[in-house]
Amino acid sequence: MILNDLMDEYNLKPKDLAEKLTNVGESSVYEWIKGNCYPTINNLIELADVFNCSIEYLIGRSEEIGNIKYKKAPSWDIQFRKILKIKNTTIYRLTKDKVISFGNVNDWLHLKKNISLKNLIKLADYLQIDIDTLVGRV
Repeated sequence: MILNDLMDEYNLKPKDLAEKLTNVGESSVYEWIKGNCYPTINNLIELADVFNCSIEYLIGRSEEIGNIKYKKAPSWDIQFRKILKIKNTTIYRLTKDKVISFGNVNDWLHLKKNISLKNLIKLADYLQIDIDTLVGRV
């Protein structure tokens, strides 16, 4: 993630960035910078909104910052169902192709846990779309 570079560019310290995010402490920002853990999907969306960039750029999957107006992302469970419909695929297909476990999908759809960055990337690659589209920002 290029978080540290973006923070420098925007002249933000970890405390400043944490204050711009919902339910994020300064220690979490430090952990993200060090690469000890990754932000949740909601935090990734908020970070990309703060820096007006794509999530793909934020996590280093694209060199293009993205200069479009991003939409407010819908709830993940709603967006996930919408994308599956658009891509004409099913939860059964995802689990059969061993992209994602049924337990994870079930947890996401019932809002029991957030999708991890690793699984977000797997899904985007499998569905052949960028992460911002997957989460509903574009």
